[in-house]
Amino acid sequence: MASWDRREYTVRTIEYAVRDGAAIGEFMKAHIAALAGYRKLNGLTDDTAVFDDWATVHVTDDGVTIRFAVQEQVRAVNG
Repeated sequence: MASWDRREYTVRTIEYAVRDGAAIGEFMKAHIAALAGYRKLNGLTDDTAVFDDWATVHVTDDGVTIRFAVQEQVRAVNG
């Protein structure tokens, strides 16, 4: 029986960007699309509750970006 496990992960960062000067409706569309993408990448159904820290919002001179990360297991090794 293995006495240890080694796990290797990769983290992908996904961003949904809304340009400066866009209407609030465009930001809301981006938010809805980002949430749908987050749910899909994490295998969550539409009715599964999502914590409010699933994404971060970043404001720049060019606009607003909604950003989240997804951790994926690359491989596992038993020793």
